[in-house]
Amino acid sequence: MRTRLLLAATVAFGATALAACAPANVPVTSPAGPGGSQPNGPVRAVVRLVYGRFAPSIVTIRAGQAVEWKWIPPYLPANVTFPTFHSATMDSGTYYHTFYTPGTYHYLSTVGQNMVGTVVVTG
Repeated sequence: MRTRLLLAATVAFGATALAACAPANVPVTSPAGPGGSQPNGPVRAVVRLVYGRFAPSIVTIRAGQAVEWKWIPPYLPANVTFPTFHSATMDSGTYYHTFYTPGTYHYLSTVGQNMVGTVVVTG
């Protein structure tokens, strides 16, 4: 029984690590909306990935608006990872996501230490 639990935990960890290293944006249709290299709504907040952090770490937008994440030199590998969607791990470029459902969305980078942020979506 204990061996099965350990094996299941190892497989789950490996799948999570592999998903975090995906080489391309994952096309996701979720309550939060799709993401990618172009915004699906008006950009109302810009978050810079600079010096191993998200700046600002908290942004507030309205439902139907997009957030833009921009990698700023010096380029460090990072990604934007929410529970139901994520960007590719990149060291330069831009990622957009349009949020359609009001709520508070917490995210992080699975590459950068202590890189966390929040998107607050109002109605």
